[in-house]
Amino acid sequence: MRILEDNALGPAFRYNDGHVYAVLDCLMHEDHASRMRLTEVTGLGEGSVRSLIRVLRKWELVDTARRGTSINDTGRKVYSQFRMKLVDCRCDAYATGNCQCGVIVGGIAGLVEDGLCQRDVAVRNGADGASVFVMRGGRVVFPRDTVVDDDYPDFVRGLRAAGLSEGDAYILVGADTEAVARCAAAATGVALL
Repeated sequence: MRILEDNALGPAFRYNDGHVYAVLDCLMHEDHASRMRLTEVTGLGEGSVRSLIRVLRKWELVDTARRGTSINDTGRKVYSQFRMKLVDCRCDAYATGNCQCGVIVGGIAGLVEDGLCQRDVAVRNGADGASVFVMRGGRVVFPRDTVVDDDYPDFVRGLRAAGLSEGDAYILVGADTEAVARCAAAATGVALL
């Protein structure tokens, strides 16, 4: 799935699908957010955030007021159509970088072969690397066939508590900053949909 199309008539976007999802996710969990808050969430500059908000307003997904930007009913409906959720389930053995963020993507475990394609998407979006896990046969598997339930029970327990279920995939992204890890995880999840 792609959210943004290339901007053939103007300058290249400084933001991508991961930034769009991260903003919508932030607005789903916070009543409203200032541009400064959205720069923290995305790692983008204020001008890029302003441009991104303008695009989301044009698509009628968000509203702006003096107190900041908020998601509207149309935005909530669009957000709910994504079968993914950003979560904070860390495992240092499977991630590089100072910060980690993950995304659960529902029902796409069958699309994951060895996880290299997803790692490449994450790296193209600024991450140091990514590891992909799938839930198959009631167990968390690191493709192709490494079962991680026994070696990392706390990690697996956290994934299950966060909502990972049969047929889902979890992409764990490591990066230098939380914003890059979050947006790279989101971009990788969107690319799988």
